[in-house]
Amino acid sequence: MEPAFRTVLCRAFYPDCRCRKFDLGVGIGYRQVEFDQFKYKISHRPSFIDEDIEILRRSWSGEPVNFSGKKFELGDLRVMPTPQSNPKIYLGGMA
Repeated sequence: MEPAFRTVLCRAFYPDCRCRKFDLGVGIGYRQVEFDQFKYKISHRPSFIDEDIEILRRSWSGEPVNFSGKKFELGDLRVMPTPQSNPKIYLGGMA
C-alpha cells in the first residue's frame, strides 16, 4: 500500500473522526528498512513526500482526485468525510 493511502486510511479510522478538524504530522522517513519494505530508494524521499502531500491536500476537497506524478498514479480517489477546513501539515525529517 502506498504511503499516502496508508495515511488516508489511518485518518479514516481515527477514533474521533466525526469532529472533522485535525492537524497532520508526517515524517519523511530515514531508516533504510522503511524503504526496503516497499522497494523504494531512500534517495527518492523528497519526491515521495511531495506527491503524498499533494494527494492528501487534493483528497480533502471532497472531489475525486486524479493524479499522475513521478512516483504515484491514481484515479477517482474520493475521501469522505472531508475536513471542515484544510488541516495544517507538519513535516518532520532529518538532514
